[in-house]
Amino acid sequence: MSSSRLLVQKQRKIRNSFLALVRDILFSVLLIYSLFVCSPDKPVNPDSHPICRALSNTHHRLVEPYILTPLRPALEHPSVAPYVQRIEPYRQRVINTGEFVIDQTRTQWIRYVIPQWNKRVVPQWDKRIVPELRKLERKIEPYRAHLEREYQRAVAPRIRLVQYNLERWYSLTQPYVILAGQKAQTGYRVAKPYTVPVWHQFQQLMMQLYALFQEQRRKFVDPHLVTLWEKVTELSSGQSQQVKSQVYSAVSNAKELKSTLTSQAISGASSVSATLASVAADAESTASSFVAGEATEVDIDTPLASVPATGVEAEVPSAFSSTTSTWSHASESVAGEGTRPFVSSVAPPQQTLAPGGEDHDLNEFIEIIGNIDVDEVDPAPEETEPEDVFASMPNPSETAEEKEARLAAVAEKRRDIVARHEKWEQDLEALIKEKRKALRKALVALRKMAVTELKESKEIQEEVEILVQEAEKFLKGADGYLKTLKKEERSAQDKERLWGKVLDRVEKKFEERIEKVSALVNEWHGTVQSRELQEVNDVAEAVKDLAERAQADIGMDYAWLDDVDYYDWVRYHDLIRTSENFTEQAHMIQNGSHPSPPINPVLGALDDLEAEIEDIVTGFQTRMRGLKRSGQRAFGDSEENTDAPTSPLSPIPGVSILPVLDAEKSAAIADGVPPVPVIGRSREEVLEALGRLEAQEQTQPGTPGKSDSQQVTPEVVEQLAQDVDAEAASHAVAMSHKEL
Repeated sequence: MSSSRLLVQKQRKIRNSFLALVRDILFSVLLIYSLFVCSPDKPVNPDSHPICRALSNTHHRLVEPYILTPLRPALEHPSVAPYVQRIEPYRQRVINTGEFVIDQTRTQWIRYVIPQWNKRVVPQWDKRIVPELRKLERKIEPYRAHLEREYQRAVAPRIRLVQYNLERWYSLTQPYVILAGQKAQTGYRVAKPYTVPVWHQFQQLMMQLYALFQEQRRKFVDPHLVTLWEKVTELSSGQSQQVKSQVYSAVSNAKELKSTLTSQAISGASSVSATLASVAADAESTASSFVAGEATEVDIDTPLASVPATGVEAEVPSAFSSTTSTWSHASESVAGEGTRPFVSSVAPPQQTLAPGGEDHDLNEFIEIIGNIDVDEVDPAPEETEPEDVFASMPNPSETAEEKEARLAAVAEKRRDIVARHEKWEQDLEALIKEKRKALRKALVALRKMAVTELKESKEIQEEVEILVQEAEKFLKGADGYLKTLKKEERSAQDKERLWGKVLDRVEKKFEERIEKVSALVNEWHGTVQSRELQEVNDVAEAVKDLAERAQADIGMDYAWLDDVDYYDWVRYHDLIRTSENFTEQAHMIQNGSHPSPPINPVLGALDDLEAEIEDIVTGFQTRMRGLKRSGQRAFGDSEENTDAPTSPLSPIPGVSILPVLDAEKSAAIADGVPPVPVIGRSREEVLEALGRLEAQEQTQPGTPGKSDSQQVTPEVVEQLAQDVDAEAASHAVAMSHKEL
């Protein structure tokens, strides 16, 4: 287990080290390449190398604001600046040496490395690598084409729908957004003189409320927190306190206060000394009498929680409250400017926090004297009635000079916006001309390549050959079945019924083969159409991107312009309308509805393929008519069925088997008259063929069960000839009307 874990860790370490090596190599190559491509002396513009533009954007957006800006004050600090000045000569020397080395390396690179690269590496690349890449591309092309077809079938329509809805919603909401921005700016400009003083007053009110809440917290919340903390401390330590010791500590604090006040009073004024001494004596006598009366009743070893607090609760607060009131009365009675600082500097005795278990009165006493650990806050000044804020606010007014300056600034801003708008319009028109020309060239190139693919397509040629073979197989099978059926001992009606089923199935099988060829051609033509539509979308997206960038550049400027009007917005929206018009024009160029569309050799190739398939269909239908007539003569059909001309077979009535229709066929279908391929013979050919059939029937024995009235007579031949002449004449009249 441990060995496998070590093996896994070793493999992971090797993998990580390999990835780190590849990363370092790529980073080094990128660094060296950027040093040779990007020059610090040349400014970066939109035509610069992408790496230079990326490095420049990174420097301006990341390094400059977030690294160099905080670093400069640190380097200028008095404790750091001497060291920086000390290393400045060395830094400059390193920079000069580095620039010299880079310039020399770039010169040698351009003089020696690049020519050798073009002379030795590039030919070997073109000779050995490029053919392999092309083979790989040819292998991948079917999968890529299939993936592209699936994308165009399943994903692209939904994306186009979402894009259309987003664009529609954006175009509907954009005027309201711009209007809201304009109204917000106007409202801010009007409300600013009123809202700024109100905001300052609100800030002051919040500070006063915060100070009030803080004072109330110290007064009502902090004593309870102190009591809780002391009780927690007592419970955690488990030790008890004696009430007597606490009382003695209070008395000792009072004595210390007496001595302090006495010494400071002597140094300040004699009257103050006498007053404070009497106050201290009263405090001492009060505390001593309390101790003498109550100390004997309390056992020293008794815990604090079990001590009765009746006497303590009654005497201690009253004693210390009287002492405190005496001190405050003495302080107020002191007169003279020299004694006021002294009295204010006298600190009250240190606060003795009641431990957990001490009675409630002592805590109440601590609450009365306040928290002496925190400096007293001067009382807030009495709040006066709030002044009328709106009365002191300035009323915005504009003088004639300010109005003239504002109008001049607006006019200057309008000139700048209009100039940029005209520049965008010129760029858009130039791009439309360029993309229209590029689209025509791209469509012609794609169509020529498609014609080559159609002629060299093995799948389509194989399907056409299979169609011929299947048609021949169907016809031979029907002929053989007819001969077999003639020899069977069945009634004429059964033979006629079976023969009709055979002919129907043969025609159905042939139609299925025709539909398969048509589906294959449609699939190929759909791929060609998707390529053309991709070119159309590319040029349309380029024009649309430029129009959107133009609107983004001038849209907000128009929104903030004071004298913007309806015609400015019409001209603004004309940018995207121009893009939409070009998109429609590009689709017209692609589908051939444009007044001057580019040449489309695909139509000629499809016409050739259609003519080839129509020849196959015509031959099949001709032989099928012969089989039908043979069956009619063999199985005794009625005379009217025998004389009725048979219409040629049409696998898909009224629609060509190919995806592109001719103009005449399209017009005929639009008028509701499907084109009927006329397959006929001249009168002489019909008479000659019927004469041969009559000679064969005279030489062969008669068919059993066939009456004399069903034999071919000269009247029937004459009638068939007249039918052929009438059919040819009607077809000629129809063609003349169509030409007119």
